[in-house]
Amino acid sequence: MTPFQNLLHLTDKLGVGHEQGVTLRQLALLEALYQSEGPSRIRIMAVQLGVVKPVVTRAVQLLVQQGFIKREGDALDLRDIWISLTPKGRKAVEQMRGAIYHA
Repeated sequence: MTPFQNLLHLTDKLGVGHEQGVTLRQLALLEALYQSEGPSRIRIMAVQLGVVKPVVTRAVQLLVQQGFIKREGDALDLRDIWISLTPKGRKAVEQMRGAIYHA
């Protein structure tokens, strides 16, 4: 099994996968937020993931709908958005990390 197939298998096993509509790109965003240890700006996440801002914006919209991420506007710059993991999002990342560690 390739590493990509292994990740797909693990995400399906954890319930953080296709049936919930979470893509590997979204999982990468969840992991990046987890590592940031606090709120981060969408544009910073785009740079870290090596994608353009609209890609992250779309992923955030879907993850907010699913309850994995919360988003808040910046009081000083209305164009900027802060995102952070919800308890559900943190739990999903920790489960994924645990499954990968034990695989």
